Amino acid sequence: MDKTKFLSRYWLIIIAIFSVAAAAILTLLSYSVSSKHSYVTFLTQKGPVKVKVEVADTYLKRSIGLMNRTGLDKDSGMLFVFPNPAIQTFWMKSTLIPLDMIFADEKGTIVDIKKSVQPCRTFECELYSSVREAKYVVETNAGFSEKNSIALGDKMVLNLEGF
Repeated sequence: MDKTKFLSRYWLIIIAIFSVAAAAILTLLSYSVSSKHSYVTFLTQKGPVKVKVEVADTYLKRSIGLMNRTGLDKDSGMLFVFPNPAIQTFWMKSTLIPLDMIFADEKGTIVDIKKSVQPCRTFECELYSSVREAKYVVETNAGFSEKNSIALGDKMVLNLEGF
């Protein structure tokens, strides 16, 4: 075997090993976004609604979100924390379960709700943007906001352990 073929195979093996390692790390991160017990409480007209959340507070955690999850426990979700209030945009690429997206501003006021957003099963996915600037987004199982009477103008209180 000549030197060029040997080096070519060597680099292919190295790239394959790093690719598998990167995929394993990303999978681990997607399933353990936060090991701390954090909660969000929505203050609705019918009373408080508490949700146990995983916190996605870095670019990588926000990018992975709930991708490739086959389910979400009842009364649980993911809290996306952004560095600054802005129009926040999400998509459902590689998300396997339908979700509600609850957008809140820096004061915790609910400014938008996207209900029962369906997974994207095509190459091009629809984008879901908040109608007003938001600093926080909570993703829950589809139907959660309607079942719990969460409405625009309601307040959201954060109880983030370790933050």
